[in-house]
Amino acid sequence: LIVPNLYAAWNPKGSSWSFWSHVGIIGGGGSLYYPDGAPVVNRVIAAGMAGVDAAVAAKYGYNAAVTTPFSGMSGDSFTTPAGMLGAYNAAKNKYHFSVFQQSYQICQAIGATFAASDKLSLAVGTRVVESYKRNKINRSTGTDSAHTFIDVDMRAVGVQGIIGVNYRPVSVLNLALTYETVNKMRYKVDVKSNGTDAWGTLSKTLTDSLGMEDGKKFDYDMPHRFMAGATWDVTPDFDLTFAGLLYVNDGLGVDIDTGTNDEHDLRYLNAVAYEIGMGFDLKLTKQIIWSMGFMWDNTNQKDAYMNEVNYHPQAYVLNTGFMFKVNDNLNVSIGF
Repeated sequence: LIVPNLYAAWNPKGSSWSFWSHVGIIGGGGSLYYPDGAPVVNRVIAAGMAGVDAAVAAKYGYNAAVTTPFSGMSGDSFTTPAGMLGAYNAAKNKYHFSVFQQSYQICQAIGATFAASDKLSLAVGTRVVESYKRNKINRSTGTDSAHTFIDVDMRAVGVQGIIGVNYRPVSVLNLALTYETVNKMRYKVDVKSNGTDAWGTLSKTLTDSLGMEDGKKFDYDMPHRFMAGATWDVTPDFDLTFAGLLYVNDGLGVDIDTGTNDEHDLRYLNAVAYEIGMGFDLKLTKQIIWSMGFMWDNTNQKDAYMNEVNYHPQAYVLNTGFMFKVNDNLNVSIGF
């Protein structure tokens, strides 16, 4: 519900230089909860149950007296669509899974801007990004209370550069270009839920097969970003803003490698993704400004590789808010 960001800018009196900083959430900033599990997750768990049961049966010479919590989930069930559906329903009716996912990227940026003339300014900066992702699955059998089944954290820290140019050809038009370098993000996996009983064995089997082995490291870089914007002062009290952003995922040193060869190896990423938006500011009084804008975010993901654990959906964002000019030194904004 709340995505905090703090911005600061300082222009020493009489200087052509100014300094700026930003601390906040640059990516992610959300969570998902599936209280009854999710189709792909539940199917993968059901298949894992059959595999664990078959391994235990083979270890003890298929002794009928040796059972596991997953007995009856025969691996043969997964050789046909009908068998797979039957096994999935058997697992669903006996076991209950809930899935929680969370992702956010906190950034700390600092930079400086130089006014080359009354019309042209140049900016340079650097940004440190700390990325955190979590996947947690709770399980229960019958009316038992829920227990943590899978709990995986993935963390990475990376640094990128920022270069900007701002140009005002005439007094009513402002143009801006920004380039942000690739951010090399090397994640480390921390698996918290692997135990020694049958459920623990199943948990480890699933996390390993999905490429989330404890201690594993993998690359998932933040891509190059090119941004352009323009603001046109239509009247002294009304202006229009246009913005575009291009993500370049292919080439240019971007490294995306999870180290697995299954559906989770991120083959769904296309070469580019983009965002396009526009908005306006309207001065209602000397102290109050009303803003509204719209952004279309096209991540350009291939539909064939989208499911509830592996998705980059398109987004249509409508926002509005008010700025209150308290005095010459303080503005307070609220938006939704």
